[in-house]
Amino acid sequence: MDTIDACFKKFRALPEVFASLFNNAMFDGEALVHGETLTDLNTDEIHINADNPSISEKRQRDVLKKGVCKQGQQTTYLLLAAEGQSYLDISMSGRTMLYDAINIMARLDDLRERNKQSGNALSGECFLSKLHEDDRIEPIFTLVVYLSAKRWPAKLRSVCGLFRIPPPFEKFRARLPQYTMNLLEPCRLSDEKIERFQSDLAAVLYTAKYMSNKKRLLQIIHEKSIFQDVNYHAACLIRALCNWNIKLPEKEETVNMTSQTISLSEWCIAEGKKEGIKIGERRAQRRATKKGKEQGLKLGMKMGIEQGIEQGIAQGIAQGIVGSVKALDSVGISKEEICRQLMTIYHLSQEQANRYIADTLE
Repeated sequence: MDTIDACFKKFRALPEVFASLFNNAMFDGEALVHGETLTDLNTDEIHINADNPSISEKRQRDVLKKGVCKQGQQTTYLLLAAEGQSYLDISMSGRTMLYDAINIMARLDDLRERNKQSGNALSGECFLSKLHEDDRIEPIFTLVVYLSAKRWPAKLRSVCGLFRIPPPFEKFRARLPQYTMNLLEPCRLSDEKIERFQSDLAAVLYTAKYMSNKKRLLQIIHEKSIFQDVNYHAACLIRALCNWNIKLPEKEETVNMTSQTISLSEWCIAEGKKEGIKIGERRAQRRATKKGKEQGLKLGMKMGIEQGIEQGIAQGIAQGIVGSVKALDSVGISKEEICRQLMTIYHLSQEQANRYIADTLE
């Protein structure tokens, strides 16, 4: 099964999905971009090394398309770039700024080449830049789609949020680079706004919004008709987002996710079983722990009593030996005889007997 990012890259590359994504997330619902006018562009023009930008390395944007916007007699061309993220990338605002900057410089190079080929006269400052004063390039719109149940920190949407600014320079924050990436977060969208997107895209956005609340998600899947006829790539993405182990019919162009997923009642029963097993395991563990403590306490008490008796006997014998030494010495018995008596009565070695005598009489 493909990763979330791989599935989303295939899905959003579909022209109608791409157009709906930008029209609703970037252009406030205005149908300015149409799928049939989109052209795929080569993304290999991006060359970045994450550790050392001065070293050339092939680095692709996820999806880059050229769009045509026609309003009356006026035709406008624009570049549309989409990046997908399934996890928080702190460097994302810097990356998208770099992508846009490289795209801008590449388009300016194209203009310079066209000026050279056309033979347009360039003089003065224009001769140095190889660009006419009225030369312009297509606008670039970059959108980052964050497919996660967690929210993207607001301060990390801007490059300015990447800086650690010393207190004396805080008042000059506005003079730092103010590039802010365009970010679409399904978890922040209302259900009403999700409904405005193309149906397959709406199904994906619903899934991303509620994937941490499986009960609510299954309810939506079985309530919303958009889940009954989902594009295959969208179905793969939904499966990846939820980490569902379901087999999708690859030969089919569309998939009925309502029939592919379990019903809400089945899910509740399954979750109930899981919770029941957890409760049972916790109770069994508590019983085992309690029983273990009781057995340990009994064993400890038994060992303590036995050890106490042993210590008491040992102390009593020691006191008896000391008393015997004092009594024999008081009636004039020699130390040699006292030693012999201790060895006989208390079963001591000669060394032990002499130590008792020395400790008691000296």
